[in-house]
Amino acid sequence: MHVVKKQMLDGRRLYEPKFTAVEVTTFGELGPGCAVVQEWLAMRYHAHLLNMGQRPDGLSAKIIVGQFRADFRLALMIVAARRSALMQLGAGLPASCVRGAPVLFASTSRPSWAMAHCVLMCFCM
Repeated sequence: MHVVKKQMLDGRRLYEPKFTAVEVTTFGELGPGCAVVQEWLAMRYHAHLLNMGQRPDGLSAKIIVGQFRADFRLALMIVAARRSALMQLGAGLPASCVRGAPVLFASTSRPSWAMAHCVLMCFCM
């Protein structure tokens, strides 16, 4: 955070970024931060589509942004399910395998970290 404040004082940034936590439970419940981040991203995407002009496929920006919102929520739930599955794969392994020295399973190239039941992502707006 000190780097960001120094960049603002030096004039390299116009605005101080806001950090918003996005919580997704393993039951598929989305936290209140999800709506904030989703709407901010949708607003920026809508502005981008309007600046591009008419699309060759004839779809309006409103329809494309609606599809983006649905895909974004689905992507967050898939991340929660994937992390929950990785946590269950790593359950019962020795502590040295889960923390410190990750184990790579043959079915995935991702390490089996001990994950909490809530996926927490931080977006900088």
